[in-house]
Amino acid sequence: HWVKNTIRMALCGGMDVVTSCVYGHAKKIQALKELADEFNADLEVIRLTADYGNVHNVPESILKDMKEHFEDWPGETIINTQNTEVK
Repeated sequence: HWVKNTIRMALCGGMDVVTSCVYGHAKKIQALKELADEFNADLEVIRLTADYGNVHNVPESILKDMKEHFEDWPGETIINTQNTEVK
């Protein structure tokens, strides 16, 4: 609920919001869509499909399960580009 509450506070303040949380299930994205609708805000879903690393040390079995059960969102933008480090 922390993310949703933080988004709500920012929208109340008239701010644009970007979140990079993982929402693999459509019902979780739907909750954000309803929040956006409440504030007459646009919702854009961008799915990054490349491997960007595992900075939170999530077990590989959990990551595999998340990928297998990921649900599409109508109109989402899918990006499959690997980040490169700029030196």
